[in-house]
Amino acid sequence: MRKCILVMSVLIFVCTLAVAQPQSAEPVRAIAPPLHPLPQESVSAGIQKFSFIVYGDTRGRRDGKEIQYEHSLVVDAELAAIRRMDTTAFPVRFVVQTGDAVVHGGDHGEADPRRRRR
Repeated sequence: MRKCILVMSVLIFVCTLAVAQPQSAEPVRAIAPPLHPLPQESVSAGIQKFSFIVYGDTRGRRDGKEIQYEHSLVVDAELAAIRRMDTTAFPVRFVVQTGDAVVHGGDHGEADPRRRRR
């Protein structure tokens, strides 16, 4: 029984070390707020017709090496769709991005938009 407790204690300790990652010394800066934020809920409560865009899996063959060129094509197409639909009965009101935004989640600098521009 003591041997089992000892083994479990060692396993928990090793797992804790594996999960714990050193914190980045580089400060993480928040992205700028949107120029045109969503309206308050009370203003938009009566809106019943709208469109939204959902996309994901934004990583590609340049992953971790350089800016994803193909992703910029997707974003450009989305922006064109938003402009095209702006005066229709179903304007795009928001975008949901479900894919990875960074290659290494533990590297806080990857979330810094200033660092992504190369």
